[in-house]
Amino acid sequence: MIRRAIDSALREELRGADRQILAVVICDLDRFHRVNGALGYLAGDELLQVVARRLDDAAGPGGRLVQVDGDRFLLVLSRLAGPGDLDDAVDRLRQAVVPPVRPDGRLLYVHATFGAAWRLVDGSDVEGAGAELLRLAETDLHRGKERRQARTPADTRYDLLQLDTDLHVAIDSG
Repeated sequence: MIRRAIDSALREELRGADRQILAVVICDLDRFHRVNGALGYLAGDELLQVVARRLDDAAGPGGRLVQVDGDRFLLVLSRLAGPGDLDDAVDRLRQAVVPPVRPDGRLLYVHATFGAAWRLVDGSDVEGAGAELLRLAETDLHRGKERRQARTPADTRYDLLQLDTDLHVAIDSG
């Protein structure tokens, strides 16, 4: 399913184009199953709809959004001048996910991991480009997840201490 979605999006972007830089960005919502478990599937669906709109808006006119695997989104980005544009696009996508969402009237902060890859593509190599871009973006996504999970218990204890301090400051300041 993912492979067909990316190949279709790439074909659409390459229609009538010569060589161009295309990128694939994967956005995976972290711990999404907890939302469904705690608030139910309707709240989870509402959260997914909000995140999808935000990602689509942040991707801009050169982006095509496809939702895959429930809590995972795939974006095909065109109209990139170079790899630096991809970095900027991923930053915009990350920032789009940051504001809290209120499914079912409850305030939730969404956390996501992103993986991205780019390649110079022409219309004759859509199948190969799609498979390679997807593989590279998945690899980048998994590296991001591993970096987050590689934190030591001491780091986690410090984060919890900082969280406790931040919550007290927030409460005290209203």
